[in-house]
Order: sequence, then structure tokens, then C-alpha cells
Amino acid sequence: MSDPGPADPAALMRDWITLWHSELAARAADRDTRELWEAGLRCWMDRAETAAAWLAGCHEHGAGTAEPDGAAAPLAPSRDELAARMAELERRLAELETRRS
Repeated sequence: MSDPGPADPAALMRDWITLWHSELAARAADRDTRELWEAGLRCWMDRAETAAAWLAGCHEHGAGTAEPDGAAAPLAPSRDELAARMAELERRLAELETRRS
């Protein structure tokens, strides 16, 4: 068996894209998969809109709050603090959705 040599990265990428294009087309033809994707996208969009509204509220709340003596504004929350806040919001949202059901 001889060594075929180095692979052509562009050809590999074309093959990979072709493979995934056909895979996604096949999945999109499946009704259950489409419904699952649509539900996932609706959930994602709902959360994105909620996050955008929350961030807008934070921005409005923080506007014009500098100390009169010129003291520095507080630092933005850390990623861990934001993650904890988002987890709490998601928990509360899930609780509200459970009550509504």
C-alpha cells in the first residue's frame, strides 16, 4: 500500500460541506426534526429577547448614576455573577411556566 501523500485541505472542506449539506437536507425533510428545530429556535429567540430586555433595563438603570463627586462608577458584574443571575431568571421563568400549565 503506498502513501497517498498529504490531503488537499480545500478538497476535504468541500467534501465536508457537501456531506453536511446533504445531512441537513435529509434532516429538514423529516417532520419531527423540523418541529424540534422550530421549537428550539422559538425558545432561543424568546430567551434572546428576554436577555435583550434585561440588558436594556440594566443600561437604563445604570444611566446617570455617577457619583456627584466624580467617583468611579461600579464595575460591571463578572461573568459568574451574570451566569448566576441568568440561572435565577431561568429558574423563575420555569416556575412561572409550570404554574401556567
